[in-house]
Amino acid sequence: MPKAEIRVYPTERLGGRLGILLSGVALIIALVWIFRSILFVSQYSVQIAYAFIVFVFLTNIIHVKLNQGFFGFLGSLASKLGSFAIDISIAFFFAGFLGLEQLFTNYTLALSSQGSSCSSHRSYSGGSLSRRGR
Repeated sequence: MPKAEIRVYPTERLGGRLGILLSGVALIIALVWIFRSILFVSQYSVQIAYAFIVFVFLTNIIHVKLNQGFFGFLGSLASKLGSFAIDISIAFFFAGFLGLEQLFTNYTLALSSQGSSCSSHRSYSGGSLSRRGR
C-alpha cells in the first residue's frame, strides 16, 4: 500500500512566514491606532486605519492556495476574501467604540439595530392601521 505523501512547496513556507510577518505588522498598526493620542499621531488616524486594512488584506491574500488547480485556487481566493471582509467588519465594529471615524463604521456588520438598513421599518405605529367601515 503506497504511503500518502504531503509536499510542502517553497511558496507555502514563504507564505506562512510572510503571513505571520504581515499579521504582526497589522497588529502593531492596530496598537498604534488604539494609542494614537498617547503617541501624538491622532491627525493620522484615517491613514493608520487604511494601513491596517491593507495589511489585513495582504495577510489573507498571501495564504491563497496556488497549487490546487484552478477551482481550488478560486475556492481558496473566495474563502480568503470572505475572511478578509469578516475580519475588517469585526475590527471596525469594535473600533467604533474606541472612536473610529464614521467613514469606516459604515462598513461594519449589521450587528446592532442602529446600523441596520431595516431601521426604517421600525417607524410603524401600532394605531395607524385601522379597519374602515365601522
